[in-house]
Amino acid sequence: GDTWEWDGKRWQMLTADGPQPRNGAALAFDEMRGKVVLSGGPPAFVEPETWEWNGQSWRKSPERSPPGRYNPVMVYHAGLKALVRFGGWTGKVRSSDTWIRRGIEWHEFRGRGPSPRNHSAMAYDALRGRAVLFGGHDGEFVFGDTWEFDGKTWRQVGRALPQRRIDNKH
Repeated sequence: GDTWEWDGKRWQMLTADGPQPRNGAALAFDEMRGKVVLSGGPPAFVEPETWEWNGQSWRKSPERSPPGRYNPVMVYHAGLKALVRFGGWTGKVRSSDTWIRRGIEWHEFRGRGPSPRNHSAMAYDALRGRAVLFGGHDGEFVFGDTWEFDGKTWRQVGRALPQRRIDNKH
């Protein structure tokens, strides 16, 4: 549950008083609110939760959070002025849900998107105003496809044949 900051030369621990220790969470900076937002990762399978870091301390958001996930991806989408979170693992199945957080409110995106997966990567393309999602796996197959989200629709822009996943116990 500790929080560290890199100053360009060294790491410094800022606090040991934060969210429960976890891995597989999504973390992104919300430019509109000036806060770092953490979503998912165990123990959030049981109690969905959203945490905010203001540069000095963590605060658990009392508002409704999206369902708990392991290894979702999240990015700030400047065109939407909101965070976008996609996918993850529920502990039983991979998910393909997309959640948008504008201010402190989460809303589920109801359109069609990438297939269920976790262990993806997502970044924001500021020049084109799109969140770009790459890869991931569904437990059986590893994906090498690329998707873009403009805030209204997901669109597949790169294709690759899925490859059988090698079980590495992870």
